[in-house]
Amino acid sequence: MARIRDVTDTALLGAAFFARETARPDALLRDPLAGRLAGWRGEQLARGCGLGWIVRARLIDHMVLREVRRGATVVVNLGAGLDTRPYRLALPPSLHWVEVDLPDLLARKGIRLSYAKPVCRLTRVRLDLRRTRARRCLLTRLGRSGRAIAVTEGLLIYLKPLQVTAIAHELAASGFGAWVVDIASRPAVQLQRIRLGRSLSRAGAPLRFAPRDGVAFLCRQGWRVVAARSVLRTAARLGRLLPGAACRLAAAGLDSRVCLLRRAN
Repeated sequence: MARIRDVTDTALLGAAFFARETARPDALLRDPLAGRLAGWRGEQLARGCGLGWIVRARLIDHMVLREVRRGATVVVNLGAGLDTRPYRLALPPSLHWVEVDLPDLLARKGIRLSYAKPVCRLTRVRLDLRRTRARRCLLTRLGRSGRAIAVTEGLLIYLKPLQVTAIAHELAASGFGAWVVDIASRPAVQLQRIRLGRSLSRAGAPLRFAPRDGVAFLCRQGWRVVAARSVLRTAARLGRLLPGAACRLAAAGLDSRVCLLRRAN
C-alpha cells in the first residue's frame, strides 16, 4: 500500500473505498463517480474494503435525507473532500448544497467532475477551515436562513478540541438547525494512531479529536442528540459484519457513532 503523503490523500482513499463498494452486487451505496475521483493514486492507497467508511456514509445519507424531508433548504458539508452526495442522492433541485474544503482539493475535484451534473444547486467554497475569521463569516452567511444543516464527515478527528468547540459554537450561533456528525471513540482513534499515526503525522494530518465522553462533548457546546447510530452494529444489521464480532469490538470501545444533533435552544 502507498503511503499517505498529505491530507488530501485521505479523500482519495475514501473515494477508492466507495468505488470498490459500488462494484459489489450487494453494495450498501453506489457512487458511480468515485472511481474517477480516486484514480490510480486512490487505488494505490486503499487496502481492504473500508467497511467503516461505507457504513458511516450510508448512515449520514439517511440522516441528511431525513433533514431535507423536514424542510432543510441548505446543506453545508464542511471538509467535503471528494463526497458526491449532490450527484448521487435523491435531492430536490431547489436544495442548495455547499461544499467547503481546501482550495487545491476542490479545484481538482471540480476538474474531474466537470462532465457530471449535480441534482441540486451546488456551490464549492475553497477555504481552509482553520482560518477562524473566514470560517465564522461563511457560517454566519450560510446559516442565516434558519433552514440550514451542517455535515462533518471524517473531519473532527483531525481537529484540536478547541477547534471543534469553536465550530460547534459557530454553527449554533449562526442559526444552523441540525448537524450530522461522526464521533470516533478514544480506543478506536488510538488504534488508528498505531496503524496510520506516523504516516498521518508526516502528512500534516495527525489524529487529534477523541473526547472521553463522545458526543456529550458537543452537547456541552449547545447541541442535543436526536439520533445516534453505531457503525459496528449497523454493519452487523446490514449483514456485513458478524453480530458476535460487532459486539466484541463494541465492548472493546472500537466503535464510532453517527449522530444527528439539533440546537439545544
